Amino acid sequence: MSAEESCQALCQEVRLLTEAARGLLDDSPAGDPEAFQTRVATYIQGFDQAQLRIQEHVQAVTTVDSALKVALQELHEAHVALAERVATFRDTVGVELRNLHQRQRALRRYVDPFPQRITIAGRRKG
Repeated sequence: MSAEESCQALCQEVRLLTEAARGLLDDSPAGDPEAFQTRVATYIQGFDQAQLRIQEHVQAVTTVDSALKVALQELHEAHVALAERVATFRDTVGVELRNLHQRQRALRRYVDPFPQRITIAGRRKG
């Protein structure tokens, strides 16, 4: 495979990754968080593989094609926006889990008046 064909294949792969990132940005994580997390994990896996191929390509050629530079810039912008969205989603999930645990403790206090631990040992004489 020539350097030009390799560059075109790499550009196509980068464009597909950019489309996947934009698709994730358009998707709402609130609808189905597990599916969103799975799609993000798939995207990250593809991103890591593409990153390795890009590094190999850049080391193999002396000059990088301008089309590849533009595609990489678009991917970078979409990736940064997706990283911010995922960080916000992670923080939101953490807050929701804390609220859920607080509600769980309040309900347990209301429903279960018995102690959490029962000790058999009585008073010590001495």
